[in-house]
Amino acid sequence: MASYETFDVAVPEEFKGKLVPNDEVTFWEIMSDKVIKSVKKA
Repeated sequence: MASYETFDVAVPEEFKGKLVPNDEVTFWEIMSDKVIKSVKKA
């Protein structure tokens, strides 16, 4: 299911400096916390 909602999330160390606008991220929502799990480059 696609969602285009906007929210703030902490960027894990492994992705710092690697995210750019239009990248697609996969995240998990665990007990109301969102965690970035992977990044697909635009």
